[in-house]
Amino acid sequence: MRRLLNQTENRQLLLAEILQDNENWITLFELSKILGCSVRVLKDDLAHFKNNITELPIETSNNGIRLNKVNNTGLKSLYQYILYHSTAYNLLEIIFLEDRISVVSLIERLYVSSSTIYRLIDQINEIVEERNFKIETNPCRIVGSESEIRYFFYNYFYEKYSGLEWPYINLDENGVDLFLKFFIDFSHMETDFAYYNIFKTVSAVNLMRYKQGYFID
Repeated sequence: MRRLLNQTENRQLLLAEILQDNENWITLFELSKILGCSVRVLKDDLAHFKNNITELPIETSNNGIRLNKVNNTGLKSLYQYILYHSTAYNLLEIIFLEDRISVVSLIERLYVSSSTIYRLIDQINEIVEERNFKIETNPCRIVGSESEIRYFFYNYFYEKYSGLEWPYINLDENGVDLFLKFFIDFSHMETDFAYYNIFKTVSAVNLMRYKQGYFID
């Protein structure tokens, strides 16, 4: 999925993962060699983390920097932040939720030019065609292997949204909860909050595609 991110987003994500995996202090010079960028760029990235992702606290000393691993929410918060701000992923999400949307509407929603929309769609298609689906234009819709489409968006929505958010327009959340409660009670399944959120995401993605007229044989 990270192949859809731009250079800055990929570098910041890799920086956070290196700090997450490293228990010891590491200097900015060492990090700059690993990431192939300047120390100044790294300082900008760290300032960006400090200002926007408080769940990713960075400690500094004469020995370098390290991640203060007070909890395990830092990387999750960074993933969510990047997905919220990635134009490519926002484009994919809008087309998934608003099947057969026009390019004109995408321009208005994303505040970019038509050439940027078509360029992004071409870039996205180069990557997702490996998963046997693609974006068609005029109107815009996601077509191809229905199982691959759903699997891709299960992961996307689970990574981006918390269990308290409901991005699925034209899909009644209370109705989905009632459906899941009936199914869980009927099958005597044991579910905790985390598993329920996965189950709910999978159900929502499937129901969205069914409502839009896409089916799996």
